[in-house]
Amino acid sequence: MRIKPVPQFLKELQKIKDIDAKRNIHLKLKAIENTGIYQMMATQDAKCISQHDLYEIRIRCKSINYRLLCTIIDNTCWILHLIVKKTQKLELHDINTASSRKSNLKSYIN
Repeated sequence: MRIKPVPQFLKELQKIKDIDAKRNIHLKLKAIENTGIYQMMATQDAKCISQHDLYEIRIRCKSINYRLLCTIIDNTCWILHLIVKKTQKLELHDINTASSRKSNLKSYIN
């Protein structure tokens, strides 16, 4: 599976100062590339947000929870949004941000 980040995700990634967190995020992206997102769902590292056609990828580093929100189009995993999760529930505005970026993917495809 190919991994493609949207430019906004790259800006969000740059804001993270913790080198270990960045390394863990890159390792998780490599795992998606190698095994696919469905394997991660089997190990509880990912879950589907089916009503929005998104996936939530879980990453934990030094007691901080990070989440990647992505979608899959034509065997390509588009990384849409990176958040630091502060509550148990995923915030609606984060889902809306990822959904909005997903609707703008046409400008990045091909």
